[in-house]
Amino acid sequence: MVSVLMAVVCVCLLALAVVAARTRTPVGIALAVLTVGLAYDNGAIAVGTVLGYGDALEAVNVPRYWIHALFTPLLIVVGAVLARRLGVSVGTPLLAGAGVLAAALVVVGLVTEAFGLHLKPETYADALRYVHAEPGGPPLAAIATIVVLGVVGAVVWRKAGFPWLFAGAVTMFVAAGVGFAHFWISNLGELALQTGIVATLLRSTRDASVKAN
Repeated sequence: MVSVLMAVVCVCLLALAVVAARTRTPVGIALAVLTVGLAYDNGAIAVGTVLGYGDALEAVNVPRYWIHALFTPLLIVVGAVLARRLGVSVGTPLLAGAGVLAAALVVVGLVTEAFGLHLKPETYADALRYVHAEPGGPPLAAIATIVVLGVVGAVVWRKAGFPWLFAGAVTMFVAAGVGFAHFWISNLGELALQTGIVATLLRSTRDASVKAN
């Protein structure tokens, strides 16, 4: 059942990516690419029962760690841009700061999660996947990203009256904590987070359209 759940999450994330891309905005296209990356993560777990343990499944799992390290912190920049589109006072210095922070967290993620990657097979229920053989502690870059998105979401809720980004970040934070024991809960949290970000994108696009008219 866990493999089926991961397949469902993968499909849902791909649907969100299509929705984001259909806004035809730079931030929407960027968000679509990031969401496809997260969809791959879930899809790689879903196909474990089909491929079975071996070189093929290990090769499918390796990109999961690079995707998380490279893509997840970039959501900070997406959140800052969306906040600006919704009328929050996010000037160029703050946007630049978001970019610098995201870049720094990418480096942290690469060092702790991707470089020198050693994987071992792990079975959870019916799900077959490869995980870190020697994890270097909690995923600091991902945790920092979620916290920053939560702060941005709180500001957007207060200034623009739109709570979805904040709700998605809080859900992801709680799910990540539980996900240390049950990884699929963390993956559901990712879906909730991406849903909140895409909803915020749609709200900002709608507001921009109203102002243009």
